[in-house]
Amino acid sequence: MSIDTDDEILQDFLVEAGELLELLSEQLVALEQNPEDSDLLNAVFRSFHTIKGGAGFLAINPLVDVCHRAEDVFNVLRQGERVADAELMDTILTVTDVVNTMFDSVRNGEDPEPADAALLTLLEGFSSADAGGASAAPMPEAPAGEESPVDVSVGGDEISDDEFEAMLDEIHGKGRSPTGSRADTGENESVGVAQTPAATAAVTPESVVEKRVETKPAVATAEVAKKPKKVTETTVRVGTARLDRIMNMVGELVLVRNRLQTLRSATGDDDVTKAVANLDVVTSDLQLTVMKTRMQPIKKVFGRFPRVVRDLARSLSKEIELELIGEETDLDKNLVEALADPLVHLVRNAVDHGIELPDDREKAGKSRQGHVILSAEQAGDHIVLSIKDDGKGMNADTLRGVAVNKGLMDADAAARLDDKECYNLIFAAGFSTKTQISDVSGRGVGMDVVKTSIVKMNGTVEIDSEFGKGSEILIKVPLTLAILPTLMVTLQSQIFALPLANVVEICNLDLTNTNVVDGKNVIVVRDKALPLFFLRDWLTQGGPPAEEETQGHIVIVRAGNEKVAFVVDQLIGQEEVVIKPLGSMLQGLAGLAGATITGDGRISLILDIPGLMSRYA
Repeated sequence: MSIDTDDEILQDFLVEAGELLELLSEQLVALEQNPEDSDLLNAVFRSFHTIKGGAGFLAINPLVDVCHRAEDVFNVLRQGERVADAELMDTILTVTDVVNTMFDSVRNGEDPEPADAALLTLLEGFSSADAGGASAAPMPEAPAGEESPVDVSVGGDEISDDEFEAMLDEIHGKGRSPTGSRADTGENESVGVAQTPAATAAVTPESVVEKRVETKPAVATAEVAKKPKKVTETTVRVGTARLDRIMNMVGELVLVRNRLQTLRSATGDDDVTKAVANLDVVTSDLQLTVMKTRMQPIKKVFGRFPRVVRDLARSLSKEIELELIGEETDLDKNLVEALADPLVHLVRNAVDHGIELPDDREKAGKSRQGHVILSAEQAGDHIVLSIKDDGKGMNADTLRGVAVNKGLMDADAAARLDDKECYNLIFAAGFSTKTQISDVSGRGVGMDVVKTSIVKMNGTVEIDSEFGKGSEILIKVPLTLAILPTLMVTLQSQIFALPLANVVEICNLDLTNTNVVDGKNVIVVRDKALPLFFLRDWLTQGGPPAEEETQGHIVIVRAGNEKVAFVVDQLIGQEEVVIKPLGSMLQGLAGLAGATITGDGRISLILDIPGLMSRYA
């Protein structure tokens, strides 16, 4: 039987339950560190309760069954009849995986498979009073003149916080009739529970429920009379497709603004100048506002790492503490999703390669518990992500030896590498310092994929390490990919755009002072030799040979972890452009990321620096 994924109620459930499941793993790992934290216990209980309620309304019974039993377990924990030990937390984390699997099935329009009967039985054992080493004490009889305890459960199901508050309101005297007279309880003000000592002593949970049902119309009428003003919702859910369309329209507006700015300088009219200046301000504000609507906190990615680190540390017999910093840092939605897999690789690498075993750390004078810090912060129009550990660090000489042994370079080339260049060797395809292959690492794949993914986002990745102290990996990505700051240059009267994120420096140099190393042109800038390429030769292959030049404009760009110098004919300046996809005739052409319309109305090709380097360099 299939599930109708177009159902509006189902979509609301998927959104709400998805948000709860994203938080659940992080909360459970935190709960394992603080098993008596009542706030965490209540939060996890409410999450399972909410998911169970939504699934029950939609008749997704397998999801109801497993959430109901997990809810029972946390009810026992909340009442202090049991403490969340390692065995219980392992089971609950397994339950979370099962719930996530069921949730994915529902999202795909399929009926989820029922949970394993052994897992449900295990949960029932944890939720019983005897399993926690304590039994539920019998409810004492209330002496005369005192109220007896009231059982707030009906039919064995736990009620929600709102239902509990409503029941307390009924018990403690908010049930007046709309005329202002006493309700049908004699001289007592409350509805359903008498206030005289004799009547109070005779109250039972069953009588409370019965009286609540009998007087419900009066209470409902009173609630209508005293109903507070409805609070207006302050948020609206909008589909990403609609946001993308708005972003495209703002992009077109940016192009019109650029065109008007070009025309303004030609007219010289003061009124036109002021109008264009006002349009520039409004367009910039609108562009920033729309960009913010696409932003999501990086916490959507960070939230999965407590569970990842916890499970990996247990499998490797390591003790590791994960610290998350800057979880509320906002990033474009598309980049948040694209960063998930690279960050998983890097965090797993820090846990596996970086952090030592507890005994080894103790011998080195460190604490037995390793420390991994995952942080994010905004720096200008970029986001900087850091993965830092206090492990064993990297040995540059060891990395040189591995590179030579694996045939990635010869001994002379390896000897010329400085320490930082050696650290970046771990991003080479097939590079691994592990001598044994495991299910965690050792195959030499993963880190090269990480670098490729980050470079595709116009980002950079750098590594710093100190042997015996630890390592840090810095990732820098732009806030958004929708509107791109570029440096406009010309090559044989044709305009090209270089992404500003790749540009490091611009300078004028004497092109006669070049050298040849390993058959390639090299130019020295601040005592650093950089490969020199005439960009015109790449982009006009098959055309007339370039004339010999003595002076030229040099644009130093960064491609991944490498710096190279490009020679261009003319520099125009910086301009924000909107990336347009290439037509079918040009799609897949190496070195081109897209096209845009410049301020003077001409079409400019946007260069893909990493693509150019890998294709021609």
